[in-house]
Amino acid sequence: MLSIDEKTAIQARSRRHPTRPARPGDVERREFEYRRHGTASIIAALDVHTGQVLVEDITRNDSTTFTRSCTDSTEPSIPA
Repeated sequence: MLSIDEKTAIQARSRRHPTRPARPGDVERREFEYRRHGTASIIAALDVHTGQVLVEDITRNDSTTFTRSCTDSTEPSIPA
């Protein structure tokens, strides 16, 4: 049994400045500015019996891609 979810348009971003570590008597400082690196879309499936997580990066967000991903995830794998 699989639990499948898709997350679309996830913003890929990184902090503009590094985090400053905490000093004695002070807290860690993290800047609020970030750089954008576009977006990513993924489909994730969790096999609830084994705990295995399957993740696929998708380029198109349409029903054909989602259906293909679902059928690829549910096909049994044949060991070599």
